[in-house]
Amino acid sequence: MPDTTRLAPKTMSKQNIQHIHALTPMQEGMLFHALHDRAANPYFEQCHFRLRGRLDRTLFEVAWNAVVQRHDILRTRFVFKNIPQPRQVVLRAWQAAVVFQDLRAHPGGEQRALIDRYKAEDWQQGFDLGRAVPMRMALFCLADDLFEVLHSFHHILLDGWSVGIIHEELFRLYTALAAGETPRLPRPIPFGDYIRWLEQRDRQAAAAYWRRELAGYRPAVALPGCRVDPQVSFQAEEHAYTLPDALSTGLRHLAARLRVTQNTLIQAAWGILLARVNRVTDVVFLATVSGRPPEIAGVERMVGLFINAVPVRVRAVPDIPFDRLVQQMQSAANAASEHHHHPLADIQAESGLAQQQPDHILVFENYAAADISRFATPDANAATLRVEAYKQVDHSNYPLTVQIIPGERLGFNLIRHQAALASATVDALVAGVAAILTQVTDDPTTRIGEIALPAALAAIPVVASQPAVLPPTAAAGDPRPIELVVAATFTADPILPHLRWWGAAFGLTIDVQFAGYNQV
Repeated sequence: MPDTTRLAPKTMSKQNIQHIHALTPMQEGMLFHALHDRAANPYFEQCHFRLRGRLDRTLFEVAWNAVVQRHDILRTRFVFKNIPQPRQVVLRAWQAAVVFQDLRAHPGGEQRALIDRYKAEDWQQGFDLGRAVPMRMALFCLADDLFEVLHSFHHILLDGWSVGIIHEELFRLYTALAAGETPRLPRPIPFGDYIRWLEQRDRQAAAAYWRRELAGYRPAVALPGCRVDPQVSFQAEEHAYTLPDALSTGLRHLAARLRVTQNTLIQAAWGILLARVNRVTDVVFLATVSGRPPEIAGVERMVGLFINAVPVRVRAVPDIPFDRLVQQMQSAANAASEHHHHPLADIQAESGLAQQQPDHILVFENYAAADISRFATPDANAATLRVEAYKQVDHSNYPLTVQIIPGERLGFNLIRHQAALASATVDALVAGVAAILTQVTDDPTTRIGEIALPAALAAIPVVASQPAVLPPTAAAGDPRPIELVVAATFTADPILPHLRWWGAAFGLTIDVQFAGYNQV
């Protein structure tokens, strides 16, 4: 596959620099993981879909570059070598090449094989974040009226909501150009406005909130059967599940009756599951939040990376009824929303979370990127296009990512690290969540201690600490713990399992703490 970054001219001239910004906390975390495990390509994203209809590929490329020119984040490069802090540089102009392959001469089976090979090579190539704008587009012609699009980008540029915005704009612009009309789109709001908003936040107040929220939390919970070897690179495998119609409908009605979100219902069930398998009554796990502050006018149309990961605490006391627990969690979530922007690294460093390496994250997909009808062009002219088989493929740095997909039938998409979690474990986790949701939908007043879990979960051992795979031999060293404080210019927490691994190799007990963010 061609390396399209080599086709770009020298874009980092002083005259072509429009803005220079600091990175958001989530961008810094993603940059760390991108440099930490290049082989696994964490946060490499691929969107692919089919277009049915007559397509002018020249106009398609013109429309795509118009989208790129509208949004500054799509013209952004990242600079991090030989400077005190990483920076993102917005270019005034950047030409986004669209690689085109005409596959009409190949039969259907060969077409699929050629596209799959291209996708694999595209994934393998990844992105050098210090070299060029981390985004590529490819277009394959399968028939006169059938095309396939592959849009690759690094998550450091875009969140899921933003992907939906730019794809919608692409088709609106293409439709207007094909009809000979002037495109009419709202004025774009630059991502830099959000970065300036972040810089004005009261970090001390946010830090104080999270210290209070996590005060007294001690137990480290883990996924059952999760065994992470730091020396094995991430290899992702997806598992898709859908809840039955009756249960999906029942959950929507329950959320409305209790005045909570479906997201909070799922988080409560997940917290109960973790509490039961870890034999504790207090658990904390990570979940993503949209991160779009309502104070910024038009924030729903901004394009960039707004999401953040924040802790969710579930106090699954056996005597508390489920309905009361979930309402308490909803109140806590509402209070936390004002502080969703705070860096996860700071939250971890200032709480008991610094002593455990998170092994999973929950993601509630509250955007419509997979709704292909949203991207269909109107039936007003011969340029009509219909989008089919829209899919986005990605993975994070966590051994397990749990994506919750709302709809008429609530769905789950779990992305597991194959070497860390067995397929049967993932099946058991989803079965456990479904069992909890079924019982509380039937009777929301059920006490937490009365909820039954499938027997398959009880048979999976829980590893109490990370990493689970230790060196084969360890010297009998000094039993006294060594206190180690790590300070870094951005997220350093992912080195925790490696420090413990080497400590065990030399028979040392290391008490690791992380200093506050940006201490160097």
